[in-house]
Amino acid sequence: MTDIQVLHVSSYDKKGGAARAMTRLHAGFTGSDIDSRVLVQIKQGTNSSVIGRDSTVGSALSHARYYINHLPLLPVYLRGGNITGKFTPVWLPDGIGNNAEIERADLIHLHWVAGYLEPGTLVEIDSPLVWTLHDMWPITGGCHYNQECDKFAMTTGCGACPQLDSEAPNDLARRQFKRKRDAWRDCEIHFIAPSEWMADRVRESTLFESPDVTVIPNAINTDFYSPVSRQSACRRFDLPAGKRVLMFGALNSTTDDRKGYTELVEALEFIAAHNDTDDFCIAIFGAEGPLSKDSVLQKFETKNLGFLTDDELVSAYSAADIVVVPSKVESFGQTASEAMACGTPVAAFDTSGLRDIVDHKQTGFLAPPNTPTALAEGIRWLCDDTNRLKTLGENARYRAVRQFSTDVVIAQHQRLYRRLLKD
Repeated sequence: MTDIQVLHVSSYDKKGGAARAMTRLHAGFTGSDIDSRVLVQIKQGTNSSVIGRDSTVGSALSHARYYINHLPLLPVYLRGGNITGKFTPVWLPDGIGNNAEIERADLIHLHWVAGYLEPGTLVEIDSPLVWTLHDMWPITGGCHYNQECDKFAMTTGCGACPQLDSEAPNDLARRQFKRKRDAWRDCEIHFIAPSEWMADRVRESTLFESPDVTVIPNAINTDFYSPVSRQSACRRFDLPAGKRVLMFGALNSTTDDRKGYTELVEALEFIAAHNDTDDFCIAIFGAEGPLSKDSVLQKFETKNLGFLTDDELVSAYSAADIVVVPSKVESFGQTASEAMACGTPVAAFDTSGLRDIVDHKQTGFLAPPNTPTALAEGIRWLCDDTNRLKTLGENARYRAVRQFSTDVVIAQHQRLYRRLLKD
């Protein structure tokens, strides 16, 4: 069978969970009938199959474009608003449509392209389009998650955006929503949602009529992400093997409000009031700067692991008794799937993409959303029985291999690609 030429398009090849998910998918096609290449706005790695501006000047221009593209948000920042990572405008030409790699590809697979893709570009592409939704940006006026605002699902679309602290109906969110809807009205885009929750959000959005959506989880290399000796893993990070190690982490884990650090602290306060804190060690990775010295963390032995490589993450997950994922919303929840692949149960809120990953009381614990005390009770339930914790860890590993392993996810993509090209 002739190889299918697939071009993945992403803002980054390294930065953030979406880029990592895309890179893993791209790597998974090695040796298959998919000839996979990647086009990025900002290239940070050295893989020759990833195309980006490699020169110093080209790289500088790509970074400058990112900041220039955010100029429409300047009034929000001047009013003291904290909009970083929550809303992305797009108005600059992207140069994607006339790129030679676009012409070469049989199929274009979009990933996280906020701040890179100009809406009108998709009209210029003749090849079939697939778009994996790593967040909600493709289906809103610019926010990455709607934070309980349902205007993206209204016939009028976004406007008076709460994240922009705007009361104007025809604000940046409304204008950008209209640009997307006008540009994509006649585009045939097949969406991949990493979770059932995200698939439902696509169907709600009024940007598209009767969107074509397939649910495929993010891939994880379960041969690499697999359990290692807990004793050696603990030694690697100087963690106490004799205590219950509770691990929490994400990119900018303590400063990104969506990741639930505040909820974690509240859960730990409950645990501190009902348990001996000497029985626990709190390990945190991905934090920007030192941990707070005036929080409940001071009652526990606490380790700041910093930013971790993939190899270090495997050891970190293996050292943990429980990985706590208190996110308010996730398109998928890659930290949870990675931890489970390493045989570690997960405590999380029963929300969004996480409910597709964690099987309640089988591979971890799901607490009602935004209830830190219930999350704390779940952590205590997991910790109370060593044999149960071991069984749940084994179940977690089994589920990760069955549901999220590279071979399983690659096969799902191959079937979808073939169907779209056949149609």
